[in-house]
Amino acid sequence: MRLKYKAYFERENNPLAGRMIKPSKPTEKQPKIRWDGLSGLLASFEIANTVKTADALTVLITPDQSTASQLEYELRFFLNSADLIWHFPDWETLPYDLFSPHHDIVSERLALLSRLKHMTEGVLIVSMPTLFNRLAPVSFLNHSGFCFKTGDTLNIATLSKQLVDATYHRVDQVFEHGEFAIRGSIVDLFPMGSESPYRLELFDDCI
Repeated sequence: MRLKYKAYFERENNPLAGRMIKPSKPTEKQPKIRWDGLSGLLASFEIANTVKTADALTVLITPDQSTASQLEYELRFFLNSADLIWHFPDWETLPYDLFSPHHDIVSERLALLSRLKHMTEGVLIVSMPTLFNRLAPVSFLNHSGFCFKTGDTLNIATLSKQLVDATYHRVDQVFEHGEFAIRGSIVDLFPMGSESPYRLELFDDCI
């Protein structure tokens, strides 16, 4: 697919060949700008050029989840960096479903929300239906998060209560997001928003 795109953009009769498009950006005097005549890959191409030169996080709102996924795929090609692209996932459940969203989706959403305030570049893609869903307050997310490092003092009983209050499940062996296990001075924890579980080893109450 990458070779196919490359050949397309190198054709002599291609309107994109040999020129970089620099679309106008919103300003204080003109906060809304409309781009017309963008068809096919041209929209993704112009968005990618804008993201490269932007000095802040760019948020793209799409009409549906399918368009968001397609746009993410195309921007990964033009930007050639997965580290600059984030896709805020949908719950993938209906309003009256009797089951909860998958743990992986919850984890990915929490990871993005926790990193959002530190994002200073790149592009965040979110669909309109997903954007309409209400989120937990920022204060709740900040209060429910935790950060440990070697040398910190940790009370296992306090940590266990904090995890249970945050709806984590205490199990014998950790396999999925939202689970934790305590065996003596060892705590196994699979945080929501993490790609892998962690093991905390304590000497008395010191990590």
